[in-house]
Amino acid sequence: MRNLKQWMLAAILLCGTGVFMACSSNEDNPAPQSDINLAEKIVGKWMVAELGGKPCPTNLKTVVTFDSPTKAHGSLSDFYSKSWNDEVEADVKIDGNKMTITAKEDDHTTHVLNVTVSSITDEDMVLSSDWAVLVDGKEAYHEVYEEERWVRVTKDYESAFLGTWEGKVTRDLGDPTNDEVHRWECMAAGNYAFYDLVDNKWVEAPHYLAGYFVDGTLLCTRWQDTKNSEELREWWEIESIKDDVMKATALRVREDGSTYTASFQMTRVQPETIDYSDDVNWLAFPEITKDVDAIYIYSTSYIESSFEDGASNYVPIDNPEMILLALGEYETNATVFDESCNVFAPYYRQVGMKYAGEVSKKYGSIEPALAGLSYTDIKAALDYYFKNCNNGRPFIIAGHSQGSAMVKYVLKHYFSEHQDYYQRMVAAYPIGFSITKDDLEQYPYLKFATGETRAPRT
Repeated sequence: MRNLKQWMLAAILLCGTGVFMACSSNEDNPAPQSDINLAEKIVGKWMVAELGGKPCPTNLKTVVTFDSPTKAHGSLSDFYSKSWNDEVEADVKIDGNKMTITAKEDDHTTHVLNVTVSSITDEDMVLSSDWAVLVDGKEAYHEVYEEERWVRVTKDYESAFLGTWEGKVTRDLGDPTNDEVHRWECMAAGNYAFYDLVDNKWVEAPHYLAGYFVDGTLLCTRWQDTKNSEELREWWEIESIKDDVMKATALRVREDGSTYTASFQMTRVQPETIDYSDDVNWLAFPEITKDVDAIYIYSTSYIESSFEDGASNYVPIDNPEMILLALGEYETNATVFDESCNVFAPYYRQVGMKYAGEVSKKYGSIEPALAGLSYTDIKAALDYYFKNCNNGRPFIIAGHSQGSAMVKYVLKHYFSEHQDYYQRMVAAYPIGFSITKDDLEQYPYLKFATGETRAPRT
């Protein structure tokens, strides 16, 4: 994926006229439906599929998600204007079959898209569009299409794409094939690390910039080797992620106007697992002297060193700063359970303070970061505990700060798959994070405690 030819794709190759002109005549367009109920039907995720009656090259595709008839967010890595929008919020105004979408890319750049919809179904809509990019109020880019087809996107691979992948690019129709195997570590904050195989060891290649986004099925990447080097980009459509294999394709255009389909496949690299049968990997691993257990997940303890150059997003469990702070927090908070419980507390590769802030800023939640190595470790620790240590005893699970966010994540994801374990839970204390009404509706087995006795089970 590193080698990107800057395919000089002009709209003249698509529809025979310049990008500032209409791409088809009015005779080619269907007459607008008299009443299409646009405001009612527009909600959902859409992606451009055709321009001027021809398949849209992947590097021109846009994804727009209408959260309501008045609000949307869109993603775009534009080949021409070099805009980079990752789920940028937008205001929507609908008047009959006409729609205006306005989005601020940054403090200086505003996108205005005026659309007239001819038809809309559950699967697609046909429209004409007038798109302008304004910089400090002055038009910097303008493009008109008299006929576009957008398709409704029903799959979203954003979460499934997180992790480390290994693979190579293959190109069809006689284009050179890149047989180099590489690794791509995709982080929730929208950045990635690229690895070369050097002397049978994976070595991270230095990049000044390495970013990506996935919105629906559209995958876009960009990178710069140095501050002064050219920014390069690639565009892909994910066909599937199944059984730890990702398959993607891209429709691309050669300089002579001919098209070809590039294909891309990667296999997920499973993270190294921690052996929780070794009690050195537990902050607390007690002798069993009580009738009830407590599982404690400590708070963020990877703080200052997470901001150092080259610091990992997830802390190794032998990091001295993490160990020292985790021990201190355990003594302050977890010892409240000592008198009544056997307290278990696993070390885990928790999210660093810097990375947690980046992910929270992007998503409004730390959960996408927890879903990586942190949950991999906590899940492995819980699996070991329930299979080898619990012996049917009731238990409490608790945490603080990042630990309580993980408790909430465990309640929703781990116990949804292990209802037999959940039946033994006396209480959960995700101190510092809320269990919301939406959580209870999505995970109906979760119940608030009604008193000192165990909460009812479903």
